[in-house]
Amino acid sequence: MVVETKEILDKHHVARYCSGSRHVDGEVLPKAFILRLGETHLSVNWLEYFGLDSLDDALARVCEDKRKQGFTLRRTGRFALLRAGDVRAARIDMGALSGTAHCLTVTHIPQEGDESHSGIGGYVADEMSRIATDLLAEKVNAVSYGLRPPPMTS
Repeated sequence: MVVETKEILDKHHVARYCSGSRHVDGEVLPKAFILRLGETHLSVNWLEYFGLDSLDDALARVCEDKRKQGFTLRRTGRFALLRAGDVRAARIDMGALSGTAHCLTVTHIPQEGDESHSGIGGYVADEMSRIATDLLAEKVNAVSYGLRPPPMTS
C-alpha cells in the first residue's frame, strides 16, 4: 500500500505525546524529541487534519484514536504542541549552530487507525539530533499552547 504524504501548512499544529519523565515543571525536555535508532521521523499528530473548531477538540480526537490503538495515556503525560512553521524555522538555527544546513520537515504520514499521524524529519540519531531536540523543546516552551494534558475520559 502506497501512503500519500504531504507537507503540513506552516500555520498548522502538530502534537507529540510526552510521558511524565519527558517534562518537568510545565516545560518539555529535549529527550521528548529523540529519534529511536532506525527512525526516519519523529511521530506527531496533525491537529488541523480533523477540521475541528479548537486545538483542544482536535487533541481529544488524537487521544481517542490513540486509545483505540491500545496506547496508554497517563495523567502525568502531556502533549507538546508545535506550529509546523516554528519547526521549519529551526533549520536556520541548526545551520547557524552546526555550520551545516539541515532542513526540518513536517509531513502528514497517515496510518491505518491514526489518520492524522505525521512526522518531523530532517535529522538523524547523531550530533544533529542533540541540536534538533534542544531547538524543538525550546520552540514548544516558548509558546502559550506548548504543553497540554491529554483530555481524560470518564
